[in-house]
Amino acid sequence: MQLRPLGSIRAAVFLCAFVVSILHGSTVDIRFDMLPPLSQDQARIIAVTGRPIDDAGRIGNETALGACTIPSSDVCKLEVPAGSWILTARGPRIYAPNNSIRVHEQEHASLLWSIYQSAPLFGTFDVPLGTGSPATLTLHPAKTPETTVGDVACTTADRDWRCEDVPQGTWDVRLRVPGYVSHYAWDVAITETGRNLGSVTLRPGASLVGYVSLGRSDTPVSMADVTVLMTPRSAERVTKPATTKPNGRGFFHFEDIAPGEYTLAATHPRLISTPEVVRIIEGREAELRNRITLDPRRRLDVTVLPQIDAHLRPWVIELAAVADDGHRMILLGTSSADERGQWSATNVRAGDYVVILKDRDGDAWLRKSVTIASSDGIASLDVPIVPIAGTVKYGKKAVPAKVTFSRDDVPGVTIVADAEGALHGFIPLTAPSGWTVRVDSDALFVTRTFEKMSIGQRDGVADIALQIAGTHVAGVVQKENGEPVTKGIVTITTEASEQSFTQATVEKTGEFIVNGLPEGRYKARAETFDAEESDTVAFEVKESGDDTEPLKLQVKPVTEIRGMLYSTFGPVAGVKVWTFATDAERLFSYPRTTDAGGRFVFRLPPGSRECDFFIQAPGFATRVFHKRIDSARLAIRLEQVAGELSVAVPKSLRGSETIQPYLLHDGAIVHAFMPASPDSHDVVRYASVEPGPWTFCVGLPAEMAQLRSQGGSDASGHRCRSTIVPPYGNVTVDASALHR
Repeated sequence: MQLRPLGSIRAAVFLCAFVVSILHGSTVDIRFDMLPPLSQDQARIIAVTGRPIDDAGRIGNETALGACTIPSSDVCKLEVPAGSWILTARGPRIYAPNNSIRVHEQEHASLLWSIYQSAPLFGTFDVPLGTGSPATLTLHPAKTPETTVGDVACTTADRDWRCEDVPQGTWDVRLRVPGYVSHYAWDVAITETGRNLGSVTLRPGASLVGYVSLGRSDTPVSMADVTVLMTPRSAERVTKPATTKPNGRGFFHFEDIAPGEYTLAATHPRLISTPEVVRIIEGREAELRNRITLDPRRRLDVTVLPQIDAHLRPWVIELAAVADDGHRMILLGTSSADERGQWSATNVRAGDYVVILKDRDGDAWLRKSVTIASSDGIASLDVPIVPIAGTVKYGKKAVPAKVTFSRDDVPGVTIVADAEGALHGFIPLTAPSGWTVRVDSDALFVTRTFEKMSIGQRDGVADIALQIAGTHVAGVVQKENGEPVTKGIVTITTEASEQSFTQATVEKTGEFIVNGLPEGRYKARAETFDAEESDTVAFEVKESGDDTEPLKLQVKPVTEIRGMLYSTFGPVAGVKVWTFATDAERLFSYPRTTDAGGRFVFRLPPGSRECDFFIQAPGFATRVFHKRIDSARLAIRLEQVAGELSVAVPKSLRGSETIQPYLLHDGAIVHAFMPASPDSHDVVRYASVEPGPWTFCVGLPAEMAQLRSQGGSDASGHRCRSTIVPPYGNVTVDASALHR
């Protein structure tokens, strides 16, 4: 009896499985649209392959699906297994962008596929690169340069470079070589014989590219009058900004830029743009996601009443532009109003803004939103300055403290209570309720926050009595060998909104003290600046006259993981990666940003191995997934195959401080408003997410562990809605009726 090698058996099993899937598939009619058209004597054979995408969005191995002859009067018929597929077409002297299709069992599917005759584009470099250095040609239609058709891989040999299969036609092209400034060429005509682009100069360093748009204007304007300025944000001395001129398409290119943060803006004699902050990474090319738009210069006039502040000094005005549909604020400047309470900004454009009124001590008395449309803007800031008197007590003892008053329209005004706990000053009493009052007393280790307070008036004077619980919490932070930690932070949290977050400094003796916490249940965790953390310890605070038992927090080295983000095009830089340990309680998590090599480092609590990831990279599908970390290194692949998910959010979320929205995908749970926020119609749109099953739920944070264990299954149907997002498709979910 002859034994068959194991590999052959596996191949046979795979072949049988493939044949079975073909039998359960469907016929797909493909009509190829060749540009320019082929004559009958130029017939070519096109091989079609596909990579399947499962319900979790994972992409499988490439599979041969069949071959077609073009040109042909008949459509090409292929038998394709049911499911989602990424299709690739290959043949002699053709360029075919990848396509995708969703095939259902026993249903006919059709696809129109635009492909191009190709020819080589080649040239030389001014410096030798050797053989095999990676180079990529990105194609943009000359008439619509912001549209990307695709990339072509190129080869190098000493000074020569060659991109073999470039589609015929007229293109704007970008030749990229890692570590060098990209080379751009415009209106490059590729004929059937190919094109020699000539000598290309390579300069090492980082660069920035983008586009400028000319917005509304009463008179004709020219791109020739536009200048783009790039100014370092952290220069130790005043630095002259770098400038460049956009071409006729509005394209601009800064070359050989030092790493760091910069402010970017476009100028014109009659137009103005909103400044943007850009981050440059060494050896990488940065590309603006949105165009810089130039609009007519508008004026914003602000009038403040009373004309001077409570200390008889001129007011200070801070102006910020609202960007990205309210998700981002761009500070435009800060300056003083005159003694009549008048202030003006002459270089603003149409859009949404926030005006913040401050005094010269830095206290922010009022916040107001302003919209500038087709004409100049006007804003009136009426500040109801009211004297306030009150007391601050810790237990029965009057205490000196800083007391800060804030609410939705008041960023924060601070008044100092004296040694007798007496509070005297002025506040902007815009409303009697909805105030947050924070008390800080360094002398008595008190940090106390009062939420949703009401402040009444008596004879025109606001009256307030702040009574802080006479509680005392103390403890010690030690290393594993019993030595005290000499420098660190203890974080204390509770689910009660009254005092949800408090931090205490660890003294040189390892001791820490927190006074004035309200009665309730709390959790504490210590961390040092030497990558050490303690377990989370639960404790209870009672105002019974007895001190809470001293807490003992022992720190251990955290688990440090070195990760990397990559894609088909190589490492992905400048992306924030969120990690959430799920097998060890952690009070807070912070994002890490990938460097030029796509690398990032994150830490898991001692003994932790299970982790949820949230990654949102421009140009790639948002990834939300769970993973067990079994090694000190981790590589995560990002894909451009994505779908769109829209969710009508529940009305039960309005006004609730406890019920929260969550997204579940691939075993992970994240807060639903991390990837996006609801619009004015209470619909949250996730523009680019991994294909596969997604679940939207509402509930308490403590309930999410159960939903995770159930895989997002909600038997009651009250808390969750599930759907499947197809590749390149969009799905809308109505979760408006969900309730807990």
